[in-house]
Amino acid sequence: MTVKLFLSAAMLLALAGCEKTRDVLESRTPLIRETRVNPGETYVVPGYGEAGSTNQATLVCQYRDKRGDRWRVFWYSASNSMGKDRCPASVGEND
Repeated sequence: MTVKLFLSAAMLLALAGCEKTRDVLESRTPLIRETRVNPGETYVVPGYGEAGSTNQATLVCQYRDKRGDRWRVFWYSASNSMGKDRCPASVGEND
């Protein structure tokens, strides 16, 4: 029984390591903060401006790479249609 548990734990660690390794090799930047901004709220995003000035809720995603922070702004949609319900876990250089 302990051998099966050990092998299961080792496989989970290996899979998690593969994802992190892939992100590093592909120069992917990890998500550090996700904020939903409703219309009329004040939330300034560097390089974008006022995220709450639209008529639809927006999703502000903050990523950190070796050069500093990067932000991506998406329309928010709880059903994940015509917008996003959550931020991507990581983004690449050209995303």
